[in-house]
Amino acid sequence: MKTLQLLAFVLATAAPTMAALDWTPDSTTDSAGGLTDLIVGAGEWNGNYGHAALITGGQYLGIIRTEEERNRAVAAMLALDYAASGDFTNPASVEVFDVSENPRVSREAYFRWAASADSAACIGQEAYLVDWQIPGVGPFQTIALVTDQTVAWEGILQSAAYEEPDTPGTLAAGRSSMSRRIKWIWGSTRGRISAKVQAICNGPRISCQKTCDAWMSVGTAIIKCEIEKAGECCNLKYSFGWGTPLVDVEVARDGFSVTASGLGSNGEGNGTLIDCCD
Repeated sequence: MKTLQLLAFVLATAAPTMAALDWTPDSTTDSAGGLTDLIVGAGEWNGNYGHAALITGGQYLGIIRTEEERNRAVAAMLALDYAASGDFTNPASVEVFDVSENPRVSREAYFRWAASADSAACIGQEAYLVDWQIPGVGPFQTIALVTDQTVAWEGILQSAAYEEPDTPGTLAAGRSSMSRRIKWIWGSTRGRISAKVQAICNGPRISCQKTCDAWMSVGTAIIKCEIEKAGECCNLKYSFGWGTPLVDVEVARDGFSVTASGLGSNGEGNGTLIDCCD
């Protein structure tokens, strides 16, 4: 297993090692919000996926203050490049793996992963070393970067994402609109996919307006929409896909169908929305 001792990555004098679930954010620090999410995420992970890998502790490394330190942080993130895959609604299927040494990770996917790490690291963030243990295998470590708002990077925790309707228990907000929320493991919003169609009625003349949007932090989300008139109604067909950095989210040759596949969390869907003149 890779360890940080093989890397020359020291931002500041490290604080004593802490048990992950006993991390207590200092409300006077800029990173309090991000550290809280890291703690919550550690607890959620251990409670659901601890059989695959267990968070056993953590250590504060310091604040990224210069571009040189940012580059060293990125080097550490890519050297300790662990991620997770599986159906995160089925904990038994989840596994942790080394990105650079996994034959299932394509060259393109690795470069996408590396680019995500580079984009995530910024001056002013606080860095933590996260200690993990794979039962029966041994210990390893990852790098977590936190901001005053949330966790900017942690390769394994960010592999877990969950999709749900914005209105729980329904597939769409209504027959003329839909909205899906993508969540981080600590519960906050990571992305959103939405579509809406509106029939503009002016006597016998009908026009159709559509709004389609998709975005996702540390990952990719795409939605494609097509609209057509049918009598006094406007029909909107949509197709969407999303995934974490090691997932390929692609639009098919037809320019409409979206698929998502790869290692990590992903999802896809399609449907039709309708709005009519009275």
